[in-house]
Amino acid sequence: MKNEKNLKQNPLGIIAIFASLAEIFGTVILKFLPLEIQKIFVWHVMLFPMILIFFFFYILYKKPLHFYSPDYYKDEKIFQALMQGKLTLNSLEKEIKNSNLSHREKENITNKILSVKENLEFIEAKNRTESLAIVINGTEIMGNTVKEFYRNIFEYLDNNHIDYHSQIPFKTGKIRYLIHTKNSNQNGERFLNPLIYKNYYIETNKSLEQAKRDIFKFLKSLDVDVEY
Repeated sequence: MKNEKNLKQNPLGIIAIFASLAEIFGTVILKFLPLEIQKIFVWHVMLFPMILIFFFFYILYKKPLHFYSPDYYKDEKIFQALMQGKLTLNSLEKEIKNSNLSHREKENITNKILSVKENLEFIEAKNRTESLAIVINGTEIMGNTVKEFYRNIFEYLDNNHIDYHSQIPFKTGKIRYLIHTKNSNQNGERFLNPLIYKNYYIETNKSLEQAKRDIFKFLKSLDVDVEY
């Protein structure tokens, strides 16, 4: 019952109900309209869902948190902290685009952005029931955030004298690196949310599943027994 209630109160659920009812009633009413009105109304029935989908993905990209109600989170304070963090992040990202800023000012804003992203990741971790985990040579390595997860893995490799340095830089695709000696991807762009571990930059701007997949590939290249 609680999940059903949350779905109805959730903005996503409201949008789904509204769109479904609008299309159903629109289709039913269509046959009762005069022929000349039907031709106009058919365009409405066809275009309405397309416009709705466009604005749905636009808002999802710009303000994804607006699609979730406070009930979606374990604690309303988590929701409030995420909303405030996202607003701060958006403001900083707009500020850094100012061409009149000096190099030092841009560097300071970049550091603030990384700090806010790390804080948001930590807050989101509080709302998760799932933790990041992977097993290396029979030892389970865990973490609440991607940064903590990756740091624990590399500390394990160092503590167990497993050589990983020869595999650096390690590619995760045609554009990005997982780990590199420089804060730079293959296309020259900087890492979005790097973990700085010793002399290496490790990209942590990933979903939980992507984080596990990328580190799994890296660990397999080291010829260790790994599973997740």
